[in-house]
Amino acid sequence: MPESHGQRCRVLLLTNKRLTVRPGGAPIRYAGLAAGIGREARFTQFDLGCPNPGRCAHPSGVVTTDGGDLADPYPHIFCPATAEELLRDIRRAEPDVVVVSGLELWRYLVHVQDNTTCAVVMDLHNVESQLSVDTSSIARSRPEYSSLIGTHGQAVRSVERRMVEAADRVWTCTAPDRDLLVRLHGISPDEVTVVPNAIPVPATAPPPPARIDHALFVGSLDWFPNTQAVDVLLDEVAPLLHRDRGRPFPITIAGARPLPSVRNRRFPPGARFVMNPPSVTALWRNAVLAVPLAIGGGSRLKILEAFAAGSPVVSSAKGIEGIDAEHGRHYLLADSAAETAEAIQRVAGDPALRADLVRHGYRLLAENYGPPHVGDAVRDDLSGLSNGHR
Repeated sequence: MPESHGQRCRVLLLTNKRLTVRPGGAPIRYAGLAAGIGREARFTQFDLGCPNPGRCAHPSGVVTTDGGDLADPYPHIFCPATAEELLRDIRRAEPDVVVVSGLELWRYLVHVQDNTTCAVVMDLHNVESQLSVDTSSIARSRPEYSSLIGTHGQAVRSVERRMVEAADRVWTCTAPDRDLLVRLHGISPDEVTVVPNAIPVPATAPPPPARIDHALFVGSLDWFPNTQAVDVLLDEVAPLLHRDRGRPFPITIAGARPLPSVRNRRFPPGARFVMNPPSVTALWRNAVLAVPLAIGGGSRLKILEAFAAGSPVVSSAKGIEGIDAEHGRHYLLADSAAETAEAIQRVAGDPALRADLVRHGYRLLAENYGPPHVGDAVRDDLSGLSNGHR
């Protein structure tokens, strides 16, 4: 497991091994936290995953905690064998602070609190309870998503509330997520720290694309907001581009762990699907990033990656939420399929606009979303938690 050394407290970062495969937001979140925390503390990362998923018993159902019984909305994530290995690692490394990254790892947070004196941070990638509500709302109008309607959201909300109350500190990716968490669960804003998503910043600004060859959407394709955005791009935006141009506009969909609804769907002329790419670096070449998200949380790391790669961005308001970007300066705002198609064509046809968007996007990234900004955000929390669980 990766380790770095500093002069302050000792920090153990817990991550979901299943989500460490790119592309996707979770592995980039993990890497940003690792880089930022590593600037401020002695740092170790533990990827939580079952060593024998075919044979290991993963208890699910109702979990008894100090605060009462909780239904587990993430069955098969918690592995008793991995939990015991984690405790052995904690005894060896003696961390002052354990950061649990992702609500689906909540049972490991409980396990750490029950068996150690470490301070525990709950790092939330999204406000999952609200995301569950939004997902169910959309699913009710789409028969193909009917399996997403159920009691899952109630269980998520109960677990989320208990974890933000139990943790010594809560981290969110954005100020809107912090404010929503406070409103939903009645906690004090002072208990939540905004720790921004971050990526490595190139030493020099990337050149703008000389031309636009394709529109690109990239992300984890087992996450409902992304799969819904794929549907919008292929079923609503692509036909408009085809109509206006008189020929298909190339569209690339790239992502990890695609759901059957993505793998098995029809792709219109000019569209291609790149499943589980080992790298997305080549896909940024001559691409405009299109982000027609309708729901979601956190901040869209795909947009920060586009800023680093020199790709202009077209995004909905929800897609850009959590990033301090300005329409017309850092990206083009498009909240409907028609607006998205128009903005893509505008970017494709205007080299000066592409150059302006790329230049300002890189500057925004460099000034706000590099690893040093994560270090700045966590510094006081790590210092204050170094004496262990409250």
